[in-house]
Amino acid sequence: MFSTIYLHELKYWFKKPAFYIYMAIFLILSLFLSASSAGIFDFLTVFQQVLQK
Repeated sequence: MFSTIYLHELKYWFKKPAFYIYMAIFLILSLFLSASSAGIFDFLTVFQQVLQK
């Protein structure tokens, strides 16, 4: 029963173009954040702030 509903929902969402648009946006955003964290961009720095008591 669950697998029938799950497969139906997957088929429904893969047919919608908004799914691919959101997936592309989040992929680009994650790649940009990973690249900036790795130090690829010289003009942009990402750092982790350590809080001390």
